[in-house]
Amino acid sequence: MGEVGSQGYSGDSGYLHRRRHLQYTPFHDLILGKAAIKDYIDSGAGEYQKDIKFSYELLGETDDFAVVRWKASSGWIPTDETIRFDGICHVYLNDDGLCFRFDEWWHSVPPLPEENAPNN
Repeated sequence: MGEVGSQGYSGDSGYLHRRRHLQYTPFHDLILGKAAIKDYIDSGAGEYQKDIKFSYELLGETDDFAVVRWKASSGWIPTDETIRFDGICHVYLNDDGLCFRFDEWWHSVPPLPEENAPNN
């Protein structure tokens, strides 16, 4: 399984610069554009977490996308709890190897508060 540190979520990382849209979960509207993704991360996703640990496993790939399972944990600052995440994503890369679409489905234990979800 691959390992990525918390820098994977920072505004200066490749994670943000390659993304064109983000979907918090399949039950939420898309967050469109790098500026909107950065605003979401800066106003909540990154602000409430500390000590982030992240790992992933490539499950399969086609000519169009890859399927990746990921796991993460972080300290949730408002409650001082540790939250564990387990998710799966489809990663679509363009001809230059840059991500242009990233769809994910995940759950957490304990569940994240709905107020952390993006407001659309």
